[in-house]
Amino acid sequence: LPTILNAGRATYTGGELEITALPAEGWQIDANLGYVSPEYENYLYIDPTTGQSLNLANEAKFTGISKLNYNVGIQYEFPPMPAGDLIARVDYSYKSPKVWFPLDILNPFNDAVQSYAWHTLGARIMLENIPLGWNNMTLKAELWGQNLLDEAQRLGGDDFGALGFGTVTYGRMRTVGFNLTAGF
Repeated sequence: LPTILNAGRATYTGGELEITALPAEGWQIDANLGYVSPEYENYLYIDPTTGQSLNLANEAKFTGISKLNYNVGIQYEFPPMPAGDLIARVDYSYKSPKVWFPLDILNPFNDAVQSYAWHTLGARIMLENIPLGWNNMTLKAELWGQNLLDEAQRLGGDDFGALGFGTVTYGRMRTVGFNLTAGF
C-alpha cells in the first residue's frame, strides 16, 4: 500500500543564471545554469511496528528534482534570401540524476529505478517565410532532431518493493522529424 507522509519543513537553496550573447551578425548563443540544494528540516515518519515518530530528515531525499541543470544553444541566421530565411540551431542540455521516492526504507528499489544524468542534444534547420506568391501566404519548413545521442532517459520510476521489483518509464529515443507549416 502507498504510504503518505508529511515532510514537515524544508529549505531550498539555489539559483539560476541566464545569458544571451550576440557575438557577430546572425549569431546567437544562449546558456542557462540552475542549481538547487534542498534540505529537510523535519521529515516525520511513524514506525508501523513501534508507533514511534521518527525524524528522518537526514535520510529523506527530494523527489523529481535535478540539483544541477544547464543548457547551451547556438543559432545562426543566414543573410536574407529570396527563397526565405534560413536558420540553423543546435542545443545541448544536462540534468543531474533524480529519485522518485523520498525514503529508501519504504522503497527498496529507489536507487534501481532512479533517473540517471541526462545529456540531450538537439538540432534543427528551418527555412521560414518561404513566399508562395498569393495572398501573402508563406511556408515554414523544419528538419529537426531530438535526443540525437540516443540516450535512454528515465522519466519516472515505480517501486513495487513489497512485490520484489521496480519499473521505469523512458522518454523517446532519437527522434527526427520534418514539419511543413503554412502561414496566412
